[in-house]
Amino acid sequence: SIARLAVEGCAGSDKSVLAAARARLLARDGESVVLLCYNRLLAERLRADPSLHGVTVSTFHEEARRWIEAARLEWPDLETLGIDDFEARIPELLAKAQARGVQGRYAAVVVDEGQDFRPEWWPLVEGFLETPFTDSFTIFFDPRQNLFDRALALPKDLPVFRLTVSVRNTRAIVDWIAKRTRFELSSDPLCPQGEEPVHRRWKQPADQSALLHEDLRELLAAGIEKERILVVACRSREHSGLREPPHGVPCGWSSPPDTWRPGRVNIDTAVRAKGLEADVVILVDVEKNTAADRIYAGATRAKHRLFVYEREE
Repeated sequence: SIARLAVEGCAGSDKSVLAAARARLLARDGESVVLLCYNRLLAERLRADPSLHGVTVSTFHEEARRWIEAARLEWPDLETLGIDDFEARIPELLAKAQARGVQGRYAAVVVDEGQDFRPEWWPLVEGFLETPFTDSFTIFFDPRQNLFDRALALPKDLPVFRLTVSVRNTRAIVDWIAKRTRFELSSDPLCPQGEEPVHRRWKQPADQSALLHEDLRELLAAGIEKERILVVACRSREHSGLREPPHGVPCGWSSPPDTWRPGRVNIDTAVRAKGLEADVVILVDVEKNTAADRIYAGATRAKHRLFVYEREE
């Protein structure tokens, strides 16, 4: 097999499944393997997968922090610095930690959602390997989900393989996403046609709360389990029309300071929901000028049914 490669895949092409399989197979051969991503929620889901026993699953920040603190260096404070300055300090600290060599290295690195990684991090990710630029290194990525608008500069020596077909979503959902975003996206012919996405119109952002209350009551009354429904906001919580979730239905934000919880319908942003999926997705805060990549990232979480709350123009 090819030891070092990158895989570009559209949303729904099972990149995360393949990343986990790649890590699992390498670990089965007795190798020490780390499976990295940026999204904490995705890392939590992967860590809960019993088939990944023996694989270290971590966000880039978690792994960097282990190295930096093992080298007795001070981990920067996110709340004091803000995200940009915080992430700008990590490369220098991690390079120092790797030079001291106090942390165990890996025989293989697998990265999921590689479009979220800053270009200057790649040499440091190589530094997690026992033999950098030689040992097994795999990156799965989707440039259409580059919601942080970062330069996509992958290591130059990695051949790129492409996955162009969605196997997660129904054909009706894929067709709607392709038409709405104008991104090239196709579905597997074996996927079911499914229902057309349901559109709800709102005039004021707060109107969405009543719409969500109505739709959740109907979905739950139909016997759909709460954990199989996900609400994805195209805006941050502070600017969302659902900043305060509707009363009377079991739903709530999983964005910080809250957490993803079972026993309810979770609400999260398109940025944090990347890599996740649900049978039913309710996409909210959609407007005429909403960025196509946020609509794409949010709507492609839906396996079977999609609701779209869009502003009435």
